[in-house]
Amino acid sequence: MFASEADALTQKKLNSLEEELQKLTEINNQGTANKANLELITKQMDRTVMEMVQDIHHSSLDAVTENEQTLLSLFNKYQITIER
Repeated sequence: MFASEADALTQKKLNSLEEELQKLTEINNQGTANKANLELITKQMDRTVMEMVQDIHHSSLDAVTENEQTLLSLFNKYQITIER
């Protein structure tokens, strides 16, 4: 275990950042392959936003957080695809 709660929270944050870095690296590596999928990425973004609206309406904060991460990943993929 950890010496303190602060250490545990720091480790959790580190794990989250490492996971995000891995996702961004994967998206970057797929960037050129996704050029033909720009429309698909846009549809996925639209669907994710609609899911977030439903989650908020149903007070499902865990699902909102999960969809927020999905949406962020899709935004990153979109930006890499359009090379911005």
